[in-house]
Amino acid sequence: MDTPNLPTDYPYLVDHELAPASDDEPDDYFQAAPNQYWARADLGHAAALLRHVYEHQDDAGHWGQRLQQRVTTRFHRDRVLPLLLAALSPP
Repeated sequence: MDTPNLPTDYPYLVDHELAPASDDEPDDYFQAAPNQYWARADLGHAAALLRHVYEHQDDAGHWGQRLQQRVTTRFHRDRVLPLLLAALSPP
């Protein structure tokens, strides 16, 4: 799975399967196109990861700090603002 905002060794991604979004009951908020998919989580795997985080809070905290640093560096306003302004500027 392509997760450009997470390190390749990130251990807390929940197993899932891609399922057509059009399989869901239509509602007033979202109309799925035939080529759109949801990631349907494996609830057993999600529960196991939550249990692991609870039982290994130091390790989970380390990952949280690592990801916080990654996000604050990659998405700092000094990096993002020039890209946003360039995208909004007329050609």
